[in-house]
Amino acid sequence: MHKQTFSLLLIAALTTSCAATGRSDKAASVLADLNIAVQKEDCDQASAALARLDGSATDPQRISQAYLAASHACIVASDFIQAGEHAEAFLAEFPSHPSSDYAAYLSVMSRFLHWRAETQSDRGLADAETIKQGRALLSSLSQFRSAYARSPYIKNMIPVARATREIVAGSELRLAKAAISGGNFEAAALRARYIQSHYANTQAAAQAQDLLGALESTD
Repeated sequence: MHKQTFSLLLIAALTTSCAATGRSDKAASVLADLNIAVQKEDCDQASAALARLDGSATDPQRISQAYLAASHACIVASDFIQAGEHAEAFLAEFPSHPSSDYAAYLSVMSRFLHWRAETQSDRGLADAETIKQGRALLSSLSQFRSAYARSPYIKNMIPVARATREIVAGSELRLAKAAISGGNFEAAALRARYIQSHYANTQAAAQAQDLLGALESTD
């Protein structure tokens, strides 16, 4: 769903929830601020509004929509940590909610986008850490597919899984090449075969095949 369309749907849901209560209370004012933050795609403002909601005095429907709205605003604003925190808070408080699949989707997407940004930053992540976090992310993607088999967001996970596999396989390949540079040809061969076995159909898998061919020619 287009981000602007979804933003408008969240705003409409929050506004409807406020009108349904027929009350002009603090929660309604806070949710009005949240509406503005979502329209502006302002993560900090949305998060601040969410923090001001009093759960004991607010309709649960408002709270649930507020979590999703804040998470959405943050992910669009590229604040992936806060986006994930809001999505996880939703899941903790409303595990059986009809929109739990969307919250889980936001959570996984936030993790993926944050991890990918870290791997592409100037500092980057060490290959071993990239692999560790990438494998955990692939496990989360698999769990999402199992838990929400009928979710419309399943299809959105396909390119995420593909991109994750490519990044992890690339790190595996760099470690294999580093092993060659260090004279540890057996370790390099093992890692190259691991890439072929677990990350077939990635760019690194084709290079791993070439690496194995080069190693075998030196025997």
